[in-house]
Amino acid sequence: MRSLLRNLIVHRSGIVDAKFKDMSHCKETIGQEYDIPDGQQEIYRKVAEATGIALIKAADEALQV
Repeated sequence: MRSLLRNLIVHRSGIVDAKFKDMSHCKETIGQEYDIPDGQQEIYRKVAEATGIALIKAADEALQV
């Protein structure tokens, strides 16, 4: 489910499509924004923040030639 949700967020901006609906059995209708539970929202926010910081550090190190 984790990669399915990731793909929905990254590639569909969180908008439920037929594939996600069929595979997840979510309550949202096709075309509606998926409601990520509060606990998961915080986890995804922290991961996105850490990933962004790591990317900036890697870019900064690469530019310090």
